[in-house]
Amino acid sequence: MPDAPPVESLIEALRPSSADIDALAHIVLGDDLEAAATYVTIMRDRGLSMETLYMELLEPTARHLGEMWDNDECDFIDVTIGVGRLQKLLAIFNETYTLPELGTRRRVLMATTPGNQHSLGASMIERLLSAAGWQVDAEYSGIADEIINAVRHNWFAVIGLTAGSDRQLEALKSIIVEIRKDFYRKSGDGIGDGSRRNCT
Repeated sequence: MPDAPPVESLIEALRPSSADIDALAHIVLGDDLEAAATYVTIMRDRGLSMETLYMELLEPTARHLGEMWDNDECDFIDVTIGVGRLQKLLAIFNETYTLPELGTRRRVLMATTPGNQHSLGASMIERLLSAAGWQVDAEYSGIADEIINAVRHNWFAVIGLTAGSDRQLEALKSIIVEIRKDFYRKSGDGIGDGSRRNCT
């Protein structure tokens, strides 16, 4: 009797392939949202978790749409509509999908850095954390002062900042520096509660 394949190999074989991502991209460029939802459901029925589908199918599909635009395979309006349909898929599956709630509710800030106009990845993380029982504050304006003010006037266990390209890394670094300054200033004034603030 042949040996069973390793579990890792089975999981890897189930993961969305580049062909799967390309297929979903072309579906969301069409006008049939139900077909897109059915496609994701079929992928889910393979045994993949919604976390995996969010991170390894929907988010890569959004990136693939951007690549198609760069390669003149579709125009900006197509990409905008396609990403909008991916957002609707997030909403559809979020209504029926929940993670076991954490014993202790925690608070997170998800924000996009200046120049980053794509919030799909951050929205996915926001929904996953909310499903797991986290309180999530979102700041997708891309305005540095708004992000820093949100941190200054609230306490967060985790701060998630997203950058869409290397060009936004300097802005990202500047915001992290300001957040850390604010944290240490509060700690020095005795305002901090001794908890460590994580900025990811």
